[in-house]
Amino acid sequence: MTQLEDLPRIPKGKRLTPKEQQEFSADVATVYNKHHISIKRIAQQTGRAYGTIHALLLNVGVTLRPRGGVTNGPPRRASR
Repeated sequence: MTQLEDLPRIPKGKRLTPKEQQEFSADVATVYNKHHISIKRIAQQTGRAYGTIHALLLNVGVTLRPRGGVTNGPPRRASR
């Protein structure tokens, strides 16, 4: 089972082979979907840009979660 800590840190500027890209994409999708880790945290862990991880998830068909995290409680009033 892939965890956030299991994702490889990829050196800046390194290009992945198609096989490496496929494996990396599958691992990132698993961490995002099954462990509910944010794109930002995945990007920090792997050394890839936020936009790269975002595009990668879209390319493999992942439905992205809405922004803002968990909203289980009642709505809060806006402060003025």
